[in-house]
Formats: sequence, C-alpha cells, structure tokens
Amino acid sequence: MKKTLIGVLCIFAVFAAKAQHFPLFSQYMFNGLVINPAYATGQDGLNAIMYYKKQWVGFEGTPSTLSGTLQSTLKKEKISIGLIFLNDTYGLKTQNDLSGSFAYRINTGKGKLGLGISGGMSAIYNDQNKINTTDNGDPAFSGTNNYKVLPKIGMGLYYNTPNFFSGISIPQWLIYDKETHTTGILARSLVGYSGYSLKINPQITITPSLLIKFLSATPAQVDYNLTATWKKIITAGVSYRMYNAVVFLFQYHWENFDLGYAYDYTIGPISKYTAGSHEFMISYAIKYEVSVPDPKKF
Repeated sequence: MKKTLIGVLCIFAVFAAKAQHFPLFSQYMFNGLVINPAYATGQDGLNAIMYYKKQWVGFEGTPSTLSGTLQSTLKKEKISIGLIFLNDTYGLKTQNDLSGSFAYRINTGKGKLGLGISGGMSAIYNDQNKINTTDNGDPAFSGTNNYKVLPKIGMGLYYNTPNFFSGISIPQWLIYDKETHTTGILARSLVGYSGYSLKINPQITITPSLLIKFLSATPAQVDYNLTATWKKIITAGVSYRMYNAVVFLFQYHWENFDLGYAYDYTIGPISKYTAGSHEFMISYAIKYEVSVPDPKKF
C-alpha cells in the first residue's frame, strides 16, 4: 500500500502541467469537491451545494463566481461520483465549466484513501465590446470576440481517518486547445491541504487546517484555517490567506440544510479601494446508509 501511494504521488509531481487558473472559495473546507475530485469519497448521501462569491467589492470588472456541485456515494460503497458547474466572470472574460468526477476508495486499515479523476469542458468567452477606448476604431482593440471550448482533466488524492484528513490535487491538470494544438494554458496549479479535528468536550470540536496552493510564476498561496463547531449546529472560523486577506466565516446547520457566509477582509495596498469580498453558500443533503466514515469539515 505504501509503495502504491508513493507511486501515485510521483505521478502528481511529474504531470503538474500548466492549467487554467480556477477560483478558490473561502468556504472550501465545507465542500472539498471544488478543489479535489477524490473528496466525494467521504460523502454518505446525495449532497447539493451552491456557492456565490463577489470579490473585491468596489472595483469594476472584479471576479463574480457562481458554482454548484452534486456528489454521492454509490451503493457499492467504494465508488463515488460528483458533478461540478462553474460560472466565472472577471474583466472581459466569462468562463463556464461543467465536469464530472469519479472516485474510488481503498481501505488502508486506519483510514480510507480516495483516488479521484474529473473530466469536462471549459467554455471561455472574451467580450471585446466591454473595452472603452479614447480613439474610436483603435486597431489594437478592434479584434473579434474570442470564444473557445476546451476539454479538461483533473485528479486528486484524499486520505482521512475519524480525526485526520489530508489531500493533494491538480484540479485542472490538462486542458487541450485544438486551435493552437497546445496542452495546458495560463498557469500551473497544485493544491495540498491537511488538518485535524480535536474534540474539546462533547459539544465543541475545533479543527485547525492548512492549505497550500502553487501556481507557476507566483509565490505559493498559504491559508491557515481554524474553525470551531458547537453541537454540530453552528460553525464559526477564521482564516489567514497570506499577503491577501483575513477571512471570517460562519455556517448554520438545520436538518438537511446548511447555510454559510464568508467575508474576506482584504489586506495590503488594495484594501484602501475595496470593501472586501462576500461569499454565500447553501447546501442540501439527502442521507442514506452506507458504511463510510463521516466527511471531514476542515
């Protein structure tokens, strides 16, 4: 088992190809499928989750992202499937992604190891009509609107025990552009994360965690997270995104519903010009009995 895990990690290191940059939500700790296709192995029912994020309020053309996920463990227990939709608008660009994920779970004795792969399409549209120029008919900005549909593939690993969890993923490992005959565009992307849940008493659980995101030609982005859950009903937390923002988040659980909100307080020079970022989440779960460990909320 150890040799198999080392071999798979080597594949990740070798094939971390250039991939299109994707938005990272502040509440990813409640839905790991948005960054890792293997995370679906931890679910014990059908879960539908929707996110909306408005980034850097106060600036024109800043990112606005809507995302929805469906994930479920099949009756065979070792197999999980997921579906992800993403609409991301920033500047002149609008991107629509639709992908499905397949994950297989291996019992390692103390925990479960999930291996996941995802595949789908990314439709990207550049609207040149949004450009305002001082000179009408400027040839530098008179190109036709650009529209591309690109196939893409991602993969990931996710390991968890009743208290510990860790994952590594390349959410968009390969994108092929048939017009230019090139694979992988815009940026390399590799995400790793880990955390541990500590039960303080029968009512309160705290979960410290760490996420590291690597992009080519940019410094690594590190998120330090700490959440606390009371009676499995209310979760509150704070995150520090290095050089970028301090995040305050809150989630309320009621029967099969979860409602979440996160506020990103922007730090650095840009903080003088923006009111921060707002993110909303709603999820609905239909549970059924399967013999799998509870998903980790990190």
